[in-house]
Amino acid sequence: MRLNLSNVAEKQRVESFLESSPYATFYQVEAWSRVKANWDRDVFYQERGGAIEAAIQVLSVTNAKAGKKMYYAPRGPVCDLNDFDVLLPLIDEVKSYVQEQGGYLLKIDPQVPYDTALAQRLRDAGIPLCYKMYSYVQWPMSMTLPLTFADLDEAIQSFTKLTRKEVRKAYRQNLQLIVGAREDIPEFYRITVEMSERKGVAHRPIDYYYQLYDAFGDHVRMTFAAYEGRKIACSLLLSFNGWAYALYGADTLEVDLGQSYFLDCEEIRYAIETGMNYYDLGGVKSLHPENGLYRFKRKLTNDHVFFWIGNMEFVFDEAAYARAIEGQDTTDYTPVE
Repeated sequence: MRLNLSNVAEKQRVESFLESSPYATFYQVEAWSRVKANWDRDVFYQERGGAIEAAIQVLSVTNAKAGKKMYYAPRGPVCDLNDFDVLLPLIDEVKSYVQEQGGYLLKIDPQVPYDTALAQRLRDAGIPLCYKMYSYVQWPMSMTLPLTFADLDEAIQSFTKLTRKEVRKAYRQNLQLIVGAREDIPEFYRITVEMSERKGVAHRPIDYYYQLYDAFGDHVRMTFAAYEGRKIACSLLLSFNGWAYALYGADTLEVDLGQSYFLDCEEIRYAIETGMNYYDLGGVKSLHPENGLYRFKRKLTNDHVFFWIGNMEFVFDEAAYARAIEGQDTTDYTPVE
């Protein structure tokens, strides 16, 4: 059923499910649609016995190269992916709606670890899974530390000997932790821009960080590592439904005091103390030891990798789809059985 967003009572009921379900992710709540304010929003849900059992938030925007709208359900749907009795009717309804609206693509990328049997069941049910890099909006793999520790000291003790040495060295450098507020976003942005320009990579506009901060409120924590009164590194953590996501981080590198180790460990401390189950240090595209991003993230996650189930892609206009992916990375991340 497509949610009538003007029906206040029904909207509240569905939004409550999207926020409180054990399968909820922050990408599937209304707050995320406020961050992506230039995208249109639709919500669909399935009931069983009068209770909502599955729902999905679908955002849509026109792809300039395709000339048509792409419909995307980030980290959806919110349901047990093994429960085909509600999953399949939900997806079928969304597919029909996207086709009616003239969309060229419906993309869904569940936050569900790869499972051979489940992947095959999905394919057998007519749900195609794509693992080409051009199909990923999120990363193919995430470096994630399961938080089974009583405190930060216990977490640090689980790291390798070399990582423990790096962390303890950082804590001897007179670094200060500063928990920021909304008025500190310009400083967060300054450090982000400096790092992006140094590495030659793109960064979000400053308004994006204001939108994220305002939309998620108490779920967001912005922190800085300071040395001799100057902020030299920053982190933005979003905590939701047992997961602490290290969404953004940057480092000026004006000094090398292990400030990134320091900030990550302070975020791990916070995640443990607030009852989170996982610290998600973010994605990687390679598990090769020569990949610098992976080499750093593996140290603070004990090399724990979630390879996600894959991207459900329903293509309704092959020509538009071909235009959209032209020239993009074709690296194949299909799991090796």
